[in-house]
Amino acid sequence: MDQARIKAVRSFAAGLFVRIAVALAALFVVIRIAIPYMVDAHNDVLFLGAVALGLASLFAAGWLGLSLWLSVTRFRRSLNGLEGPSSS
Repeated sequence: MDQARIKAVRSFAAGLFVRIAVALAALFVVIRIAIPYMVDAHNDVLFLGAVALGLASLFAAGWLGLSLWLSVTRFRRSLNGLEGPSSS
């Protein structure tokens, strides 16, 4: 691999790592801290809010997975345009 491809892969991997780390931190806060606190408050409105927050976090996790899959696919296609080693 030439320098342009290596630089592109490294920067993409760093950005991907940051996106995953931020998403996991947010999911940890929501699932392990906010939802149990809302359920333990013994308030019907907060309980319904916890259920809605749980469903929204599941949707957000699925959306993140789809977004990551699409960005990896798009990145792999864009690597074809960069000059690489010729096989002939």
